[in-house]
Amino acid sequence: MHVLIPVHFNAPLGGLQSHVVAQIGALRTRGHACTVVCAPGPFAEKLRGEGVRVVEAELHARPGVDAVLGAGPTAGFDVVHAHASHGLAFGAKVASALDIPLLVTCHSVNVRWLKPYADRVAGVLAVSPLVRDAVQRETEIPAHRVLWLPNGVDRRNFFREGMDDAELWQSFPELQCLPNGARTRTVAVVTRFDEDKRFILDALRAAWQRASESLANDLNWWVVGDGALVSEAKAEAKRLEHVLGGRRIAFLGWRDSADLRRLYSWADIVVGPGRCALEAMSCGTPVLAIGSRGYVGPIDGERALLGLYTNFGGGDSETPSTVGLYEDIDAIIYDDEERDRVARAGARLVAAFFDQEALDRKLVALYENLVAERSSLSAPGARWEEIPNAIPGLFPADEGGRPLRPWHWTSEKPARFSSGGSGRLAIRCDLEDKKAYLQLGKRSLHRPPTGGDGAPVRGGSRYRLVVEVGALPRGLSLSLWVIEYDLERRVGHHDCALKVGENALAFRTRPETRSLRIGFRFAGSGATELGMPRLLGLAADEARRGPAEPKRDTTVGAYRSYRGENLVVIVGPPRSGTTWLLQLISGHPGVVAASVENLNLVTGDRATLETNVFNPSRRQTDNQIRWRFWNLSRANPGKVVVEKTPIHLFSLDRILEGRDCPGRTRSA
Repeated sequence: MHVLIPVHFNAPLGGLQSHVVAQIGALRTRGHACTVVCAPGPFAEKLRGEGVRVVEAELHARPGVDAVLGAGPTAGFDVVHAHASHGLAFGAKVASALDIPLLVTCHSVNVRWLKPYADRVAGVLAVSPLVRDAVQRETEIPAHRVLWLPNGVDRRNFFREGMDDAELWQSFPELQCLPNGARTRTVAVVTRFDEDKRFILDALRAAWQRASESLANDLNWWVVGDGALVSEAKAEAKRLEHVLGGRRIAFLGWRDSADLRRLYSWADIVVGPGRCALEAMSCGTPVLAIGSRGYVGPIDGERALLGLYTNFGGGDSETPSTVGLYEDIDAIIYDDEERDRVARAGARLVAAFFDQEALDRKLVALYENLVAERSSLSAPGARWEEIPNAIPGLFPADEGGRPLRPWHWTSEKPARFSSGGSGRLAIRCDLEDKKAYLQLGKRSLHRPPTGGDGAPVRGGSRYRLVVEVGALPRGLSLSLWVIEYDLERRVGHHDCALKVGENALAFRTRPETRSLRIGFRFAGSGATELGMPRLLGLAADEARRGPAEPKRDTTVGAYRSYRGENLVVIVGPPRSGTTWLLQLISGHPGVVAASVENLNLVTGDRATLETNVFNPSRRQTDNQIRWRFWNLSRANPGKVVVEKTPIHLFSLDRILEGRDCPGRTRSA
């Protein structure tokens, strides 16, 4: 299995990157491959140094998508798992082009960017129940596809590590400027200092101000982390030096997991958000959780539940100056029994809910289930076949330079249409800053098609829409849109940017979908040529190609792949000779006649050659029917099965519908 991970981040290093590193570890430990797409920088270099395949790309730019798609057939991507808004936009294009499942992890309660992709994602992983609730409240994604999968802690790396004073000062010379003594207590503040973490910085400054007002101040502060706002924190520390009685605040910058483990273990209290809070709790240190959007406080009792719900500070709170950070520190830092109680509560919470190994198993199992489901949609040897006449061709324009019906140009700014080379339609437009559609039918794309404006399709099936582009100048942007409809309304859409050459938009229809409309969206100015769009379906999946010649392949494989290839159904009015025909055919040594007995049908009928198996009044499901004919075929290897029931004249739609549909019996 190969997972593509597009990730967008505002800071070069931080909790989001740690989350991705854990995700990579889960895959590689279990023998799976992964490719990360991210911006150039220290994170990309770090991953590359650890042997991870990295594609450096700006996620909002088309060249990055092309680079990944170019590697697709070779890399064999099975799943896309995106992070953050640009990561999802990028991942959706790749997943659609390669027809593979799309997952996204939401790291904050701001989920507005997720709404346009509600009908595309196979699953949303929320890092907290608070984020999960925001997704369910603000998007149309079904609740069962929104899962809570939190940040985890590798407890093999984060545990309580003993160290004496001499080792501490030697390992961290930055701390040698701080006073040390038996009565000195230490607060470690571990976070990223960027604009989105300003809440933490403001709360920290308020706590330092309160500490400076205490005549009995004896707290040391270790500030671990970096970012654009760290200079502000250092300026505030410098300003308070004379009030705090000298240097009481030390800045240690970014640290690796080994250094963090020692700092967590040695500190008396740790203040931090999300992953930092979890790591400190795993090291047996009491934690005061604070996040980019709110303050939780000591992780025990009800506030432990609040931390669990908000990812330890991801919710809204009071203003930073009133959150009570200094008061909570003062309440427990001198009380060793209270500190031990809070530390034990945090350690229990981590072991129960945030063990990285347990979370890794859940994540990889989710990947494997998605891949297995996708694989099961295609029977062995399945092939894509064009569905004739599903989409009207882009015929040459009429004498007035307009596209022929049912195609319609939506803009007031006219476009010139003419015959292009190789049967293409040539289009020239000048839209300036506007957009226009060349679409099937004049009706709004929000309304279901009528007449020849749409293509009838089957819900829950896989398709490809293929179109060739002959030219595409720099000033013209062109994309392909597929809109899905049930009987009354629009239910979803798929789109992709087009480039010169053959383009294929792969998609799976929603279960309720009954028809499609397509449109080409134009922006900018220039001339292009479009070939005739073609709709393809899996040969094993679609049943709109008209009657096929009956197959007499008597090879019967597994139940899931059995499609009634060896089945003949005789229908006709009563006393029209159906019984005689069955007796004549069943005399052949290569034929077995289906009966109530050999299909194992439980009925009150007297012995008869009529099975009534397709009769809806007998309430046999399609899968039960297939199961019965499959068992009869296995018991008579190499034989053709013939079934005869005159009343099945009223069930022909059901019999014929099952001819090519997964889960239904093939009949002829």
